[in-house]
Amino acid sequence: MRVAPAWTLGILAGGFSRRFGSDKASVSFNGSTLLQHMASRMAPQGVPVMVATRPDGPGRDCGHPWVADLIPGEGPLSGTAALLEACETPFLLVTPCDMPVLPPDLGDRMLSFVPGVDGVLATTSERTWPLPAFLSVDCAPVFRSLLKRGKRRADAWLDELPAALVPFRDLCPEVSAEQAFMNITAPEDLPRASALLRSAPLSVDPESGPC
Repeated sequence: MRVAPAWTLGILAGGFSRRFGSDKASVSFNGSTLLQHMASRMAPQGVPVMVATRPDGPGRDCGHPWVADLIPGEGPLSGTAALLEACETPFLLVTPCDMPVLPPDLGDRMLSFVPGVDGVLATTSERTWPLPAFLSVDCAPVFRSLLKRGKRRADAWLDELPAALVPFRDLCPEVSAEQAFMNITAPEDLPRASALLRSAPLSVDPESGPC
């Protein structure tokens, strides 16, 4: 049982979803919305949830506290900065609203890698994933400074703060990174994501070997 949560779940919902055709955060998914699905899937009992969105964007009536992106329309770094400044726990797990197959215990797994660093990201042999990101709230001034200097990349903070870049197979050896990081970019991705969620377990990542 959690006495005091170490981290908060922050969900980014301020994008315009131009390729998708409508706000992805509000789209129907598995009996709720993508945003509600992420909140219930990624936040264990007792972990607070916050949403970062545009001042007129989705998520303001989802039942969780919301904050406005520091610079609306300027990408995930802006939403992350707003979440960090409002966060009341030592750490923040930042996820997009459109990665519905992420492992539900990812936050606690990332937490184990934070000693000595300000943030944790997952890597595969092909790339470092800028999101989801597990961040110390002490990073907030750096994120605001990055925005003031015109930085917009979600992982721009890596140039200024110590981070643990953890192979995904070390974080979640029992699931496939390709499936876990599935991103909803078009309406036809929704049934595929639902099918992946029904599979138990997700297929093992070939890089990780046997569980």
